[in-house]
Amino acid sequence: MVFPGIPRAADRRNLITFLRASSEGTAPTPPGGMMAMQIRSLKNVSPDERVTRVTYCADAYRVTTASGKTRMFWEFNLRFKTDSSAEGPRPGQPVLIPASMRGDRAFLVFAAPQEISTAIHASCDK
Repeated sequence: MVFPGIPRAADRRNLITFLRASSEGTAPTPPGGMMAMQIRSLKNVSPDERVTRVTYCADAYRVTTASGKTRMFWEFNLRFKTDSSAEGPRPGQPVLIPASMRGDRAFLVFAAPQEISTAIHASCDK
């Protein structure tokens, strides 16, 4: 994997300071602990993340977002998840979350398990 580096000197210094503090155990913990950092609300997401259509053909899913973009994922690289918590997506409005740096994998998060089968349509139309 190629890493182009961090161009801004201030960003490099901040990263080094954070890593040093983390390794020494002196880095500040966000309110609510480490898990609070990982949880983000899926209620109000950007149009690039809000899914409007999912089709399946052969071994690939095509996911269209509210911004009008359609992305194709090999079936093994699209992971289906549910989040019925207060931070989960709105019912009937699944969310696409990137799951890799290369953009070839993603999580498709639904508000409830029963939404998964009703949201996916078999279609080989492009």
